Amino acid sequence: FRNGNLSQAIRSFELELQHNNPDNATAWRMLGRCHAENDMDPEAIKCLEAAVDRDPYSPESLLALGVSYVNELNHERALENMKAWFTHNPKYAGMELPTDIYGAAGGSSPKESAFDEVKQLLLSALAFDATDADDVHEALGVIYNVIKDYDSAAESLRKAVET
Repeated sequence: FRNGNLSQAIRSFELELQHNNPDNATAWRMLGRCHAENDMDPEAIKCLEAAVDRDPYSPESLLALGVSYVNELNHERALENMKAWFTHNPKYAGMELPTDIYGAAGGSSPKESAFDEVKQLLLSALAFDATDADDVHEALGVIYNVIKDYDSAAESLRKAVET
């Protein structure tokens, strides 16, 4: 996976799950990440859901699942998984959820409101602890891209690569 050979990585993770341990949450997460890298978010979601079923407190799986739901424009599931990522991530223990995380922004559609809530959650997480935050910057880049704020998307993705 790290070397960029996604087809080989997919095959390796599938073999692990089929022949060794079908309950390996890490293999499910990594298989999901491979599918997400290939822009196959429906497949990624299936794998990441399996990872979360096996390890419901994995911040990496929850964040990746939230991002895949953003890519599929499923704002409710994206928000649900981003909130779970935040609440189960020890890095953000003690941080309060933004007060409007469950409320709709005035005048916005439900979709715009949910994406804004996810964006605010991620920005709050960065404000709380910006160290080692490449995952947060990547998620923000996806959110900004979906809401068509391309300059902010490019900046967030650049920060994700730099950290």
